[in-house]
Amino acid sequence: MEKKFKNLDYQIKAVDENKGIVQFYASSFGERDTDADSDGDVMVKGAYAKTIKENFKRIRHLKNHSISVGVPTELKEDDFGLFVTSRMILGKQVAKELYEEYKVYAELGNSMEHSVGFIPIKTDEDKESGVNYIKEVKLMDVTTMETWGANQFTPQGAIKQFGSLEEAIETLKAMLNGRFRDEKLQQIEDTLNTLKSLVNDEPGEPTRQNDEPAWYEKLVQTEKLLNR
Repeated sequence: MEKKFKNLDYQIKAVDENKGIVQFYASSFGERDTDADSDGDVMVKGAYAKTIKENFKRIRHLKNHSISVGVPTELKEDDFGLFVTSRMILGKQVAKELYEEYKVYAELGNSMEHSVGFIPIKTDEDKESGVNYIKEVKLMDVTTMETWGANQFTPQGAIKQFGSLEEAIETLKAMLNGRFRDEKLQQIEDTLNTLKSLVNDEPGEPTRQNDEPAWYEKLVQTEKLLNR
């Protein structure tokens, strides 16, 4: 069967500063058709039980479903969903920088988006509602999603992620204290300065991704210059 992916935007539960341990939910459960996601699917509690028992050592913690960044030390189901404890591979630069992002997000109480990659094993479609209840899966990976897109530290990307200039600015300020490569720190600082200038030039109410305030066109033009 075809591999499927399900994303979950949820607050990080814990970050261990000394051992590189992170804890998060990678998936949530539902019980009725109103719990269905955009694909019309509901993940049912118990769907991961067999795969955790039989396949635990082969389940990976990846970034964007492609790059290994951590080793799951515990996977368990609770009433909310699939709860993950993972030890980040801090000897890898990509994992080290992702761990720094975890620390900042956790400190600010922000959410990060996670996902699961799995193969459906047992499903039950409700013919009346069209909702597909997923009752058993083969779990391949839990994933940390980089929700700012391929070029994550652009002004437009920052606002899309956090919903407002103010939220993006506060998070980028905190990230400047992280242990990132000089190139990445410079990229964060450039984006932060651009967002600050937009606030100073044309202050206004925080805006969501699909709104277009007066400064939006200026933001787009600035981003194009930064990405040349």
